[in-house]
Amino acid sequence: MKLEQLIRRLFEIETKFDGGVINIIANREGIISLANHLLNLAQADVPSGYHLHFNEYIL
Repeated sequence: MKLEQLIRRLFEIETKFDGGVINIIANREGIISLANHLLNLAQADVPSGYHLHFNEYIL
């Protein structure tokens, strides 16, 4: 099994946009992964306005 396939099996993150509300549904591993991305964006040396695009292939 490839590492990418293993990682995809470990965490799940789903988003929905409905009526102006963004819902994030995730398992424990998905929440940890998302939190890691957000903590990295919160670092002092990250330029203002820097952002990430999340899709089904982000690791």
